[in-house]
Parts: sequence; structure tokens; C-alpha cells
Amino acid sequence: MSRKARTAATLFALLAGGLHIGALWFEPLATPTLLGAGRGVVFILLFLGLMGTSRLSLVATSLFCCTALIDALSLQFDLATGVELCLLASVLIALLRNDITIREG
Repeated sequence: MSRKARTAATLFALLAGGLHIGALWFEPLATPTLLGAGRGVVFILLFLGLMGTSRLSLVATSLFCCTALIDALSLQFDLATGVELCLLASVLIALLRNDITIREG
């Protein structure tokens, strides 16, 4: 279960990064768009980290995705925010399942 959740998180991180970077072609070039593209680059880097087995990338991704909760609560909800929330859920599942596996084994 932990491996499936981690794989899902990896794919969600890639999708979120692609959505943030792809927004450069669909939105006017302004400071928020460039900041969003920078956020997409961080998601791509987290995607690379999630392909490994370290828990550090899971923790870093969950902390970075907490800003999506703020966007969702302020009703600035778009597709990228939804993907980030799915990423946060799958990362938390992977963290919890990984912790249970370590304690049992």
C-alpha cells in the first residue's frame, strides 16, 4: 500500500509541476505567473525525490503542499490546487503506511 501511495504521489507531483509551468502559456506574463512557474519547478524536483525511498521527500512534499490548503480555503480553487490536494493526501497515506510498516517489522 505504501508503494502504491508513493507512486501516486510521484505522478501527482509531476502533474502539479507540469500544470504550474504550463500556465506560462495560458496566462499573461506577470509576477504571480512566474512565481507559479517557480513553484512548478520545485514540484518537479520533489517528483525526482519521490522516486526514491527516503521519507525526507515525503515530509518536504507534504510541507510544500500545505499552501494548497490555504488556496482551497480562500476559494481560489483551480485544477493545480486540486492536484496538490490529491498529492498531499497520497503523501500523507504513504507516510502513515511507511511508519506502520517500520514499527511492525
